[in-house]
Order: sequence, then C-alpha cells, then structure tokens
Amino acid sequence: MLRASSLSSTLPSSRRALRRCCLGYIPLVFGSTQARFFIRPADRNVEIIVDAQERKDVSRKYASQARLARSKAPGKDGSHPVTEDTKGEYVAQIERLVRDPPSYPAPPYRRLPLKPLQWGNKRKATLYPNSKPPQSPSEDDAEGEDQEALDITPPNPDTPYYHHLHVLASTQSETEAWTSYTQLLKFPTPESFPADVPIALPNLHRLCRLLSRSKPKNRTVFLRLLSVMYLIYRSGGQLQVFHWNALIDCAGKGLRKPRMEDFKLALDVFTDMITGKPPGATYSPSEYRAMPGLGQPIEPDIVTYTTLLNIAAKTLQGHALRQATSLLRSSGLAPNRITHLCLMAYYTSTRDLNGVRSTLIQMHSRGLELGIDGANSCMWAYAHRRLDIVRDIYRILRHSIFPEPNVEEIASLKRKLEEEETIIIPEGMRPNEITFTSMIQCMAYNGDLDAALDAFYDMMTTDNVEVGAALQPDADGVLKPVPYNATHAIYRALFLGFARHGDHMVDGLASRLQQKRPWSLDALQSIYDTFIMMPGDDVPTKTTIYWLMVAFNKVSGQDLVCMRQVWTEMVERFNGPWGGPDNRLQRMHRSLDLPDEEAKSYLQELEHYSDNSGGWRESDWL
Repeated sequence: MLRASSLSSTLPSSRRALRRCCLGYIPLVFGSTQARFFIRPADRNVEIIVDAQERKDVSRKYASQARLARSKAPGKDGSHPVTEDTKGEYVAQIERLVRDPPSYPAPPYRRLPLKPLQWGNKRKATLYPNSKPPQSPSEDDAEGEDQEALDITPPNPDTPYYHHLHVLASTQSETEAWTSYTQLLKFPTPESFPADVPIALPNLHRLCRLLSRSKPKNRTVFLRLLSVMYLIYRSGGQLQVFHWNALIDCAGKGLRKPRMEDFKLALDVFTDMITGKPPGATYSPSEYRAMPGLGQPIEPDIVTYTTLLNIAAKTLQGHALRQATSLLRSSGLAPNRITHLCLMAYYTSTRDLNGVRSTLIQMHSRGLELGIDGANSCMWAYAHRRLDIVRDIYRILRHSIFPEPNVEEIASLKRKLEEEETIIIPEGMRPNEITFTSMIQCMAYNGDLDAALDAFYDMMTTDNVEVGAALQPDADGVLKPVPYNATHAIYRALFLGFARHGDHMVDGLASRLQQKRPWSLDALQSIYDTFIMMPGDDVPTKTTIYWLMVAFNKVSGQDLVCMRQVWTEMVERFNGPWGGPDNRLQRMHRSLDLPDEEAKSYLQELEHYSDNSGGWRESDWL
C-alpha cells in the first residue's frame, strides 16, 4: 500500500520529468471531493506504510460502505419514490449539469434528465386519446416543447392509480416507471378516463422515452417498449417517427454482437412503420393485431436509415450492409455525419483501412465535420496497424488542454493528417473520456505502459466539460466542472496489458533492468492498489476481474500466496464470487481452494492461455 506524503513534493515539475519515470504517476480519486494524489512505487517521496494488512482493511472499509449504500436504497436500482421533496432535488440536479455544447460535434457525456409532467390547465390531454405527443424528430429535441410540459399530475396522489400515474410523470428510473406501468394495467380505469384509454397518453409517451434511454438495451427493453407503443396505438394515440426509431434501435440490440436475426427483426419493425401496421404486427401478428381505423404510415427520416445501417454494420455481414445501404439510397435522403461514422465502424471491425479512408474522403467532400466521436473512431480504426497516427491524433487533441511550446510541430502534424489521411481536427477540439480510454487501451494492448499511464494522468487532471457532466460549487458557490474519474474500463485495459506483456522478475534483479521492463509486479501492485480503493459500490465486470487475476498470475510467477490474497480482497471489496457455476471466475475460485499442487497446475494452465502466442481474441480488449 502506497501513500503520497504530500502533493507538492511528489508532483514532477514538468511533463518531461513525468515521462522519464518508469511508471509515471498513477492517479487516485477519493470520493466526490475530487482530492487527488499521485503515487509511484519507485519514488523516494512516497512513503511505504504497511503491507497487505492495511490494504485488506481499506478494501473492507469500502466494501462495508458499498453494502451500507445498497441497504439504504429502496429498490434494486437505488431509485426513490417521487415526492414533493424530490422536486427540489430534481431542479438542483438540472442546474448542476453542463448544458453548453462545444463548438464542434460531440455526443453528450450523459443525457439530461427528462422533464417531469406537471399538473396545470391542460388537463384535457389526460382525457382525450387523440392528444398529440411532442412533434419532434428526436426525443431530446422534444423535451423543451410546450406539449411535453403538460401537467398531468393527479390531484389525489394517495389513490394507488394516481400515485403510479404520478410516478410515470416524474421518475427518472426506467425500472420504477415500468413497475408503475404494470400496476396501472391491473387497476380499473377511473370514470374520468375513456374506457379504451387505461393510462394517460402523455405518461405513455414519457415512458417510451425513459425506456429508449435504458442501458444496456436488450430484448427485455425491446419487448417493454413494444408493449407501451402498442398500447398507445390501441388507445388511439399517434406514434411519431422517434418512437419507431427507438424501437428499431432496441430490436437490433440485446447481444454483444448483433446477429442476422436481430437485423431481420429491425427490418420487421421498419416494415410496420412504413405500412401503417401496429408495432409488432410483422414480428407477432397474433399478439399485436391491427385494429380498423387506427394507425397510419410514417415517413422514415435519416435517423431511421442510419439506425438500420448501424445494426447491419455490427453484424459484420456484407449482404446486410448492402441491403441497409440500398434502403438509404432509395429514400433519396442525404447521409449525415453519424451515417458515415457507422460505416467507419464497420470498416474498422473488418480491418479495412481503405474503407476508412474512403469514408473520411466522402465526409470531407460533403462538408461534414469529423467531430470528437469521429476522431475517436479514427484512433480505434488505426490502432491495429498505424499506432503513429493514433499518437498524432491524441497529441493534437491534448494540445487543446495542455498546450505544447512547439506550436509549429503541432500544426505540422495537423497538416500531415489532413493531407495523407483526410483527418481534419479543428482548432480547440478537446479530448473526452472516450478519447482517453481509447488511448489507454491502444497503448496498453500494444505494450507501451508509459504512454498508457501518461494518458491516464492527462484524463485525471482534465476537467469534464461535456454536456451532462456534473458541476460542483467552489468556495464562492460558483458551479465549476470537475476532473474525470477513473473507470473500470481503464483498469481492465491495464490489467489486460499486464496479462499480455507482464514479466516475472526474480529477486535480486538490478533496478536498472526493472526500469527497462515496466510491466512488473511492483507496477501492477501499485495500479491494483488504486483500483481496490475506488469509491462507490459499482462492481467491475467479470472480464475486468478475470484479467486482473491472470495478470497477477503471470507477473508473480504463479505465486499462490499472492493470488489467494488478491482474490480474497476482491471478494470482500466487490461482494464476490461472481458468475454462474460454469463461469471461469467460479472455476478459478474452486481451483484456488484446492491443495497447493493442484492449484499450481491450474495456474500453469492459466499462464499458458495468457501467452501471447495464442488464446487471444480481439473482443478481450474491446
């Protein structure tokens, strides 16, 4: 366990001093106060306090805090019932988020919360089935319209029916909203409502938006959204194009890698959309029956065709991509920036750099900006063969936050990327969290630990000014952005790097040789210490835990004592073990409990699997 004695005494005086370090400085983040310390095992200014006992105490401390937080949560997702007191909290939440978009195209860090429906003078919207939802091509644009501000909160929230109606109108939790929706279907319809309208239509439209924001999107979310949309159709409401776009998007997701069956399901929804059938009619005609006089054909927009193209691209099937492209061409609509980025993702997955370059040229010829998400896509596309381009893109983006003295060199790099690869990065474009994460993943996977930790340092010292990011008041009460926090995805990339490139060093090896071999046990131990002390109760993915154990197995030389100690700490900190009986983590758990000889045999097999010569899949680092 390592602790920085003082921030001022341990930080380097310049960036060059940092890069001379073997490991760089590893950031630690404690709580919401954003206090930061930077540690490095070889630094003399860092005090080595105690051994594994304190690390175990710290992990138990955070594990107990996480369990306490979970025990206080009313629901599984920690959602609280909507009350009058939470309205003020909601307003404060809205005010403490970054709302100003950057000058270049960029996706939001987090979507802004949905506005609650309020009780006012437009009560008729709850009574008549033909009340129109917001007339907007996208759910985000519709939030600010007058129609969305319809006040439908019931006058008597103590009545169970009206209480659940109020939840639908106010909550930000998809799980809580769905629970209230299912309860409302069981209650008799109030006398003031038409018999064929069991739930007010504005509430149903808001529920559709909540479900469309669910992450991850899976088949359960698709069926829930389909159920709500069919109820809107059956009640005589009007489904808009963004309802259908959300349903098509959910139809193509559910698995890590979409299949042709998912693309076919998305096409079925598309068919219902353009023919005026009820949602789900092609998918299951017996369950989602058409009703006379209801429904009308909807004209798809570019978002519809881009969503189909994205699903087809993720299947990695050429004929599916050609079919989606043919639908787009026949529509006569011009592809937008996101359409080209979907194609770029397909060419990246198929390792076709010529296709990536062709897409960049088409974007430039159409006058479409690359955007920060496009720059991130370029970094990922060139990571397989051209790490030099990845470094150049990152250096240019980093220059907007940490200006380098040699401005001419940065300008030369920009001209080179523009002339050779048609990668045009405008002045002032800032890296976002995905930029830092991609850089760390690329460098760690390819064996450059120094560059990965440099990017980690950059991320932890950069303010998060993305739309939807949290703001915190300073000493004067002025809201200010806060730096990025470490994520489990970054640690997974580092652990995978150690599993690939880690070295087991025998005792007594000269320190100068250790500096030339950065993927050492000391380095892994330092990174693991920051990982185990991450605040909060978020449990890392099973893949992250697995590669952590594989990394320790490799760099420790199959040290059973070390492996068992790390496993015990992880179980206590993150409430393990994890996975089903046949999960590889469960097999690891059983193997570590075996006698030493049998456990050693398992660790040898694990070492053979993690060898660079075989057993690796690209999906392990995506």
